[in-house]
Amino acid sequence: MLGLILLLSAIRLNKSLEKSNEKILNMGLCQRVKSNYNDVCTGLKIRGVTRLLLYLVLAGGLVPNYEEFLYQYMVGPLEFNDLQIASLKVGGIVFTFFFLVIYHLCCLKFEIRFVMVFNICFMLFGKGAICLMLKGVTLGMSKFWFLMFSDSAIGEIYNILTFVPTAIVYGKMIPNNIESTVFSLLTGLNVFSNFFVNRMFGNFINRFVGVNKDNLEDLYTLYLISFFMSLLPLLFLPIIPSKKDIDNCQSVVKFIDEYKMVEHKNDADAEAEGTTRKMKEDDEKEGAKDMARPTKRRL
Repeated sequence: MLGLILLLSAIRLNKSLEKSNEKILNMGLCQRVKSNYNDVCTGLKIRGVTRLLLYLVLAGGLVPNYEEFLYQYMVGPLEFNDLQIASLKVGGIVFTFFFLVIYHLCCLKFEIRFVMVFNICFMLFGKGAICLMLKGVTLGMSKFWFLMFSDSAIGEIYNILTFVPTAIVYGKMIPNNIESTVFSLLTGLNVFSNFFVNRMFGNFINRFVGVNKDNLEDLYTLYLISFFMSLLPLLFLPIIPSKKDIDNCQSVVKFIDEYKMVEHKNDADAEAEGTTRKMKEDDEKEGAKDMARPTKRRL
């Protein structure tokens, strides 16, 4: 699913990013590592980039995730078969496609802080719905369809509202020559916080609750804790750069890109002029040699 989001985000990138000069293509491993390290350091010097990365790590890592426990609950007490579990995953993909279209049509004009508040509300709704399901409240639906519209749909929408807006903002704040490297850093930290740290944090909390595959009665307690901890990202919203900060950063990045384009053009012109001069000198030398050859024959 994250790959689909990356694909749709990549479609919006500048095609000129795919053009590589000869120097980059001929780099060795150590040179590439050094170049990527320099690009990351350059990106982190941009204050808006650092603030947004910090928000992603804090907001994603401090909300415990219990998907593995919920899976054990589905195959245990609920007795879901493999087809039903696979159908929940496919349903999430379908919801992802439709919500991406809705986001593209309606949500691009909203400021990123508002989108993140909207995202937190979705997360609260999803956690709260699972708490109700664990207590037997499904609003007249079967538990399968209740999970389809709560866990599967809301989970994928949360992933979209976490990654897509931040990717768009990063595209505005990052200079073109380091865009791919910093996007890789964004993806890595997003996966690290939302798919690893939050699970490890959830396992730590579970040490005090004691839920396992043989004892799933207290899973409600874990999800209730996760529900209230989903409010924590609200405390970190001021870290996210405002629209004014993004616009100012975008102006600076645009100036830097234009300056580098002019500098690159001047370097290319100087290189072309040097090449032309060298060719002219070679032609003059060849002409002088041709003039000298008949003289030697007459002598």
